[in-house]
Order: sequence, then C-alpha cells, then structure tokens
Amino acid sequence: MRLPTQRSVLPVVFVAAGSAVPIHAAAQSSGTTIQLGNTGASATLGGYVKLDAIYSIDQDTGDTQDPTALAIGGDVGDKTFRFHARQTRLFLRTAKSTPIGDLKTNLEGDFFGAGGNEVFSNSRTFRIRHAYGSIGGFGAGQTWTNFMQFTAYPSTVDFNGPMGTSFLRQAQVRYTTRSAGGAEWSVALENPEATGFASPKGRFPDVTGRVDWQGERWGFEAPAALRFLEYDTGTASDTAGGYGVMVSGRYKIADTTLMGDSSAAKASGAICTRPTGPPTVRASAKRASPPTVRSKRSRRTAARSRSCSGG
Repeated sequence: MRLPTQRSVLPVVFVAAGSAVPIHAAAQSSGTTIQLGNTGASATLGGYVKLDAIYSIDQDTGDTQDPTALAIGGDVGDKTFRFHARQTRLFLRTAKSTPIGDLKTNLEGDFFGAGGNEVFSNSRTFRIRHAYGSIGGFGAGQTWTNFMQFTAYPSTVDFNGPMGTSFLRQAQVRYTTRSAGGAEWSVALENPEATGFASPKGRFPDVTGRVDWQGERWGFEAPAALRFLEYDTGTASDTAGGYGVMVSGRYKIADTTLMGDSSAAKASGAICTRPTGPPTVRASAKRASPPTVRSKRSRRTAARSRSCSGG
C-alpha cells in the first residue's frame, strides 16, 4: 500500500469572489429588515447566491472536499471539473421584545439536500440548516451543537470547512446565561445520534455544556459533552458511556491572530466526527468495505476509536 502523493490529495477549489451576489442591497450578513406593522416585531430576509468551480487533479470527491474519500493506493482516477451553486443560501429571522426577553427565530437553508442531476435541470433539494427559536436564555430547535467552538474556527474556501474540529447542527433544547465577568455559559440536551457501529439506539439525549469568554483581542471556549450509547442487532447488544472535551483560544497581535484548538473524545459518535468513515483503500481497482460489527468487543473498539475529526 502506498501513501497518497500531495498531487492526489489536494483537489483545487476556485470560488469567484464576484459570484457571491447578495439578494438585497445590504451586506449578506445583515439582510433587509422590515417592521411588521404595529406589533413591535421585525423580520429580516437575507442570503446570497454563490458559484463553486472545483477542479480535482486525480480524485473526484464530488461537490465538496472529503478527505475520507481520498484513495491511498492503486488507481486513483482521472481529472474532473465541476460547477455548482448548491451553497446558495437563504435565511429568515424574526425578533420581538417581550417582558421576559427578546423572542427570536432563525430559519436558514441551502441547496445541499439530496436529489437533482447534471443531465436535465441540476435541481437540488432545499434543506434546513437552522430552525431555531429563543426567548430570554431558553432556546429550542435545530442549530449548531453546543459541543462546538467558533473562537478558533478558520475560514476555508471549501464548503466542508477545516478538519480536526467538531461540526454538527442538530435538534436540541438549550439554556444560556452570562456571568458578571462577561463569560457566556450554556447547557443543552441534544439529539443522541450515534455513528460508527451497527443498529445504534438513542435512549437518552446527549448532555452538552460550553463556556465562551471573549475579549477585545482574545477569546476562549471550552465545550464538553456526555452521552450514552447503545446498540441492538437482535443477536447481540451492548451499552457504553461516551464523552468529549475541547478547548480553543485566539489572541490578536497587531494585524495577526493566532488561534488553535484541541479536543479528546471517547465514543463521541456524531457530535465529534465529520466526515464519517476511514480513507478509502484502493488496490487493483478494488475498494475496501466498511468495517462491520461482529461482537461486543469489536463494537466497543469501533466506538472508542472515534475522535474529533470534521470541518
């Protein structure tokens, strides 16, 4: 087995700067806000249109760069070129003041859903990214997992984002408060999705917590998660506890910002793994099959070997 050369693992991705066209006159991050009559409520509509141009030198990973799909042996494939506009995004946000705090909602989606082809219309399904509401310190719906940091999350050209950090949006209920020193504390119960073994069950929600402390030139975040894993194939079953911890920080020196994060996890499953699966091994045009679970011991090994990798 040979390791991939640099040429084979670095698909080139071009995004034309002029192609991110706002759908309104203001900047895409702020949107256009209208007042809803005399209700005291407002609605903000925004988004952008984006074109991606992707050239894969000798490995085609589709509309995004997926390191787990890169071959590490044998015939790796041909050069390919791809245009798509699937990252085009729309959002609708509402806000209204109430006696117990601001009532806010956020509905956001893009076109990275399933469906469509390049033969006829290139139609793509609109998918939900965020569907979240909050009032005071309480929130519910689908948004970024609480086990995620943004202090040291670098921007990338590719839609998948950087490897080596958590990346997930999922349904949850959350409570957030701010201390006198300015730090923001949050705790959440989240959807218990599991990956890495056969027939996973989710009996209890994941419990996540995070502290986020930001200064003018510095920032610090520390998320943590606890979870309960279970599987039952009909002929074998087992349970295991899981956890994840992470720290991240940034510091600005003049015009340069230094940033970094570190994480550790056991049986973390979906909250700390994206993309899923090991690199593909190709030898004589044959692709390796994904691992299967044959016993309690193999199931525990698979679950415990998962670590934070995603973008």
